[in-house]
Amino acid sequence: LVLMEAGVAPVSEGWIGALYELGQREDAGAVGCLLRYPNGALLHAGVVPGFIGESGYVGDRRPADDPGYMARVLCARETAAVSAACVMVGKRTLLYALRETEGDDPGDVALFAAVRRSGRRVYYTPHAQCVWHGVTALPVQGPADAVDDPFYSPHFTRSVEPYRIREE
Repeated sequence: LVLMEAGVAPVSEGWIGALYELGQREDAGAVGCLLRYPNGALLHAGVVPGFIGESGYVGDRRPADDPGYMARVLCARETAAVSAACVMVGKRTLLYALRETEGDDPGDVALFAAVRRSGRRVYYTPHAQCVWHGVTALPVQGPADAVDDPFYSPHFTRSVEPYRIREE
């Protein structure tokens, strides 16, 4: 299944094939895309739970040509969570995740934490690109402590820009 919020439009040719390429992996639970603002600036290249007291997007408001820390924006990879603004997810995995978060508004972080608890992985691909045409920034939804991020080093700060060494 491909879930896409109103205000999101695919801009890369072959975007659905790029999602499917990772989505057909036996261990895949969900695959998210690279989101941009209408001016081309980066909006989302994965989610870091617990960033700045909530959760934050990798690459948010960075220039269009910024590859990010260790080129994370440019590389398909496993991640703790992605934005549900445009995501491919298996039907059984989605139903499991929704049952796990029943009674709550799961939000992005909690939803993908449930996907990971199901034994499936969450992937991000830059080869599927979409533009967010919303009036304001797309909110990262879900509690900060919904999931620990095994893909974000504990040596990095969670209170300023992502991927900066802690000074403590």
